[in-house]
Amino acid sequence: MKFTEKIADYINEQGLDTRHLTIILPSERAVKFISAALYKRNGGPLIAPEMITIDRWVRKLSDKTVVDRTRLLVKLFQVQMEDPADPKDAIFDEFLSWGQILLSDFDEIDRYMLDHEMVFRNLVDIREIENWSFNSTEPTEAQRRFMQFWERLPKYYNRLNEILDEEGLCYMGKAYRYLAENIGRAFETDKERKFIFAGFNALSEAELKIIKQLHQLGRAHVLIDADRYYLEDPVHEAGLFLRHLKAELGVKELPFEVNELAGSKKDITVIECVQQTGQVKSCATLLSELTHEELDETLVLMADESLIVPMMKNIPSSVGQANITLGMPLKNTAIRTWLDMIFGFQESRERFSTKALYFQDLQRFWNHPFVTAFLNEEEHARILSLEAHALRKNMIFRNRDAVKVSDRMDQLLDTVSQDWNSDWVKAMDALIGSLDSLRDMIPESREYDLAVIQGFDDAVIDFTNIVREGLPQMSLRSFRALLQQHWSNKSVAYHGNPIKGLQIMGLLETRLLDFRNIIVLGLNEGKMPPTNPIQTLIPMDLRAWLKLPTTREKQALFAHHFYRLLHQCERMWVTYSSARENIGSNEASRYLLQLQYELSRTNPDLSVKKVLYSIPEDQALIHRTPSIAKDPEVLDKIGVILSASVSASMINKYLQCPLDFYYRYVLEFGEEDDFEEDVEFSTFGTFIHAVLEELFKPFCRHDKEGNLITPAPRAITSYDVDEMLGKFEGLVRIQFMKKFNQEEKAFMNGKNLLSFKMALELTKKYLDEEKKFLMEQKEPVFIEYLEFEIKVPVKLMVRGIERQIILKGYIDRIDSIGGKMRIIDYKTGKIEQKDVAMKLDPLDLRKSFSGTKHAVQMAMYGVLFKEKFGELPAEIALCSFLRLKDGLFKLSVSGDQNSLGTITNHYADFLSELFSEMLDPELNVEHTPGWNSYCTYCE
Repeated sequence: MKFTEKIADYINEQGLDTRHLTIILPSERAVKFISAALYKRNGGPLIAPEMITIDRWVRKLSDKTVVDRTRLLVKLFQVQMEDPADPKDAIFDEFLSWGQILLSDFDEIDRYMLDHEMVFRNLVDIREIENWSFNSTEPTEAQRRFMQFWERLPKYYNRLNEILDEEGLCYMGKAYRYLAENIGRAFETDKERKFIFAGFNALSEAELKIIKQLHQLGRAHVLIDADRYYLEDPVHEAGLFLRHLKAELGVKELPFEVNELAGSKKDITVIECVQQTGQVKSCATLLSELTHEELDETLVLMADESLIVPMMKNIPSSVGQANITLGMPLKNTAIRTWLDMIFGFQESRERFSTKALYFQDLQRFWNHPFVTAFLNEEEHARILSLEAHALRKNMIFRNRDAVKVSDRMDQLLDTVSQDWNSDWVKAMDALIGSLDSLRDMIPESREYDLAVIQGFDDAVIDFTNIVREGLPQMSLRSFRALLQQHWSNKSVAYHGNPIKGLQIMGLLETRLLDFRNIIVLGLNEGKMPPTNPIQTLIPMDLRAWLKLPTTREKQALFAHHFYRLLHQCERMWVTYSSARENIGSNEASRYLLQLQYELSRTNPDLSVKKVLYSIPEDQALIHRTPSIAKDPEVLDKIGVILSASVSASMINKYLQCPLDFYYRYVLEFGEEDDFEEDVEFSTFGTFIHAVLEELFKPFCRHDKEGNLITPAPRAITSYDVDEMLGKFEGLVRIQFMKKFNQEEKAFMNGKNLLSFKMALELTKKYLDEEKKFLMEQKEPVFIEYLEFEIKVPVKLMVRGIERQIILKGYIDRIDSIGGKMRIIDYKTGKIEQKDVAMKLDPLDLRKSFSGTKHAVQMAMYGVLFKEKFGELPAEIALCSFLRLKDGLFKLSVSGDQNSLGTITNHYADFLSELFSEMLDPELNVEHTPGWNSYCTYCE
């Protein structure tokens, strides 16, 4: 028989008048079950007894209003501010780290009926012993401040309660203490009132005193749900509190003590899941095999409550009715990311000290589920356009006027991004105002989103009132923490039938309820019992002496909750994850070992078997790089590419991996654009290129089209470089300012500051070397071209047919000394001699050019130059900014006096071979064997 049915029978058997009866429960979840049992036992309607949780009952009988924790925290800080012992005491951010813990200790002191003076006196004595030393006669200043803190705790307690008394307020522990010391309050409105305390386990001293007094007066009936297996075992943790309750009441037995664990048949299946999500999958399989009658007697117990979302998504359709009493924690909904986004605007404003909007905050706003729920096509297109433009220009910051979408979107953006300036009333108005606007815009069909918004509104009503009453001065971080601790534990309730259908619950919701079939999800050590520590300023040894809860009592509490579920259970399936995610997470709960090795000795009808569950490996996830056949369409596209323009980077891409070339150039997938918040190496080099171009432009004899400028600029000298050394820093700053939307502070700290300083250093070193080079020259040096694009057609034999191929390249600098032309390309990376010194093998040109890092690019420069000007340059060289002292790195073939001529002559043959391979229909496009670098699509 279920415990709720036993309560109904007990009321009938004892002849209790329900008009004068209050049933006090540990939670509200059992109210409907008890009501249903009373209706069934009575054979029809009856005047129901009052059924109320103990917290609500104590609140109702308190002579003062019980105040919420956030308001208490503010009042405690005001107490500290009355007489701060240290300047840090006046900082709310410092106080927040320990103020909540102290309030919990105050609450426990009253719940356990302790003398606070004695508690804090013992605490001070312990701290003095800890600070005492043989080697010191006088305490240090830090030690004195430390001891002052502990000595002030009783003053905080007394003063806080004085303020609360003056305002007619109290906290929950004080309300329990008041009722324990004034039990007559229970009969003020009804002299005939009797009470049933049903299903309690762990009781504080005040709760015990309340129950004991009413029991001695003959006004209270104490009903427990306990099994003799653990109740009569003096060392079993599950019976710890109930043994103490019986001793306090002075009784040998309480209704209802049963003998189910040792005397009834139970089948337990332990399912080890290799993957975390395998637990939900195995649960879904089990549920699909149960009949509707069995489902009415089935509980899914969420030992790991983080699995609630995947569990909801995997409930089989055959289940029909499912009642989720656990609720969806608000912190697991889109409301959390909405608040994160709004606080992100404020944090970015503080971080960058700018009124411009940080573009990543804008993206989070535009792409938030609440916003996308109501966007129309025109707004969506406008947002995509703004994002594309910002990505193209790398605009990390945008002025508010530059990101207009529509009137309603602009109004919502103004609400979420307005500057709070530490005005917390304004902050709450913005938060709630943004949600009010969303409520008006989100379609009614999005019921879940609207319920989440309403849930948050309900959760912060009290907090909003507290803010309007006035908060102490605090940082944005502290305000965020204060708000979060107020709402993050709230849930969005699911509505269902708690009497019929599948029940999905957390452990605390199961109190007083019984089920024949139980599926426990996530029974890992650390999840049940939980291992989160008790937050307290009172050391554990002192807590034990004061009979305050310690880790042992906390574990005993959860042990009883778990074992109680086994009383009426006939079949139990338990899952745990053996995935190695973090320390301890892959271990089964100790409860499973206790059932297997302890209970099985007592109960021969207990069957415990273990199975392994693993999600079958998805064959699609096995790494197989594709092989692409060259159909006529692919061959046509490659031909178009070759006829349009071929660059050295395109050839290198093909040499590295034809499949990467196919995705990038044939399919034109490319790479996803993203913002560079930190200056990447490629961008860093672009900055230096731009600065050098600006510095040398006045001496360049040809424009971008290759036309001679008249009058032609004079030769450059070392004196000109001296002037450049006075101007380059400003030009580097301009490049960084462009990147960061004129926000200098964005690159004046962290990695970007290092990049800025390195750009200055490398540019200066280059100019110093350039000056030294010019001073050594006996003939004038002319700058002929800067950042010059050469694009020329060449005729090559490809698969036996002459084809015209367009070659293209950008040359950083072409200069002339004594009539001899040089091609110079800047590299911000490190270069070694082997990167430019070729080992030319006419029989294996592919290996010759691909085996030398920069050969493809430098050889192409030679071919382009020869086609453009009818002759080869005197030299083709690379300038490494990281190895300026080593001079230029010239392209050459060892032992060949006519290196450039030899290389360019063979380069045409190399291209012919390569393009013939590209257009060979018999060769599929595949990943290069042995090439370990995979692009996004290959991978």
